[in-house]
Amino acid sequence: MTVILTENLTKFYGEHTGIKNINLHIKSGEIFGLVGANGAGKSTLLKTLLNFLHPSSGKATILGLDIITQSAQIKKKVGYVPADVRYYTCLTGEELLRYTLRFHGRKDDKSIYTLAEKFQLDIRKKIQKLSTGNKKKVAILSALIHDPELLIMDEPTSGLDPLIKNIFFDLLEERRQKGLCVLVSGHNLDEIQEYCNRVALLGEGEIIDIKDNAQASAAEKAKKVILLCKDIPLGLLKELAGDSLKIKGERFTFDYSGNIEQLLAVLSQYTIEDIAIANMDLEQMFLQYYKVKKP
Repeated sequence: MTVILTENLTKFYGEHTGIKNINLHIKSGEIFGLVGANGAGKSTLLKTLLNFLHPSSGKATILGLDIITQSAQIKKKVGYVPADVRYYTCLTGEELLRYTLRFHGRKDDKSIYTLAEKFQLDIRKKIQKLSTGNKKKVAILSALIHDPELLIMDEPTSGLDPLIKNIFFDLLEERRQKGLCVLVSGHNLDEIQEYCNRVALLGEGEIIDIKDNAQASAAEKAKKVILLCKDIPLGLLKELAGDSLKIKGERFTFDYSGNIEQLLAVLSQYTIEDIAIANMDLEQMFLQYYKVKKP
């Protein structure tokens, strides 16, 4: 079933582009990720879909409902986790979650305590006394407590420790298998690649590319290489690194998207004092795509 459908969805802030000509088709049982540098349009897209921002042009539906004229109906079916959690500080977590249930016409039930225990959250504390991470837990529970058909999340794992992140993504996968659709933005590229079925890369408000993670092999993922070596020929490095090569004494840094085994076979012929190979961070990946798609 189609959950999110957008047709040339566009939002301008005066002359500034928030999002432009966004075309998405996201179905139930799918976790769809949004990545991009700061200002790429991720939050604008999420807020426009939720009718917090009014689009400049284009149209979109959620669960077959128009995001503008049927926004109230949509909100009954959607859970939302904002990037910046701001709730009534005088309430306890339990009071807020009960309020959320009543807002959605649901009776108080044991799910409040089941989820709180799962996320290791003391819901008896007032929100003003909670840490940033625990406030984010309250937001996640508030978004999940009414069993939404669509979950929209903006940077949901910021502030969460690794154990809770694993619990969180395990719960999402469990619900995805039951048909939940998730649209999530994030800066942690490893998380997005691991847990999302598809990922859209945004740049300057436009979709640059959409990748299907099920089809992406490890060899396709770009790496950042930091090499400390005295005798490697500079010409060989330039051949491997292209324009990404940076030199500081005997320390060489470059981006590499080829076969890692072949790279190591070449480098092993020289005296390597130290080497580090890591997945590119989000901004580096964004810049690489941006150069390819928008020369």
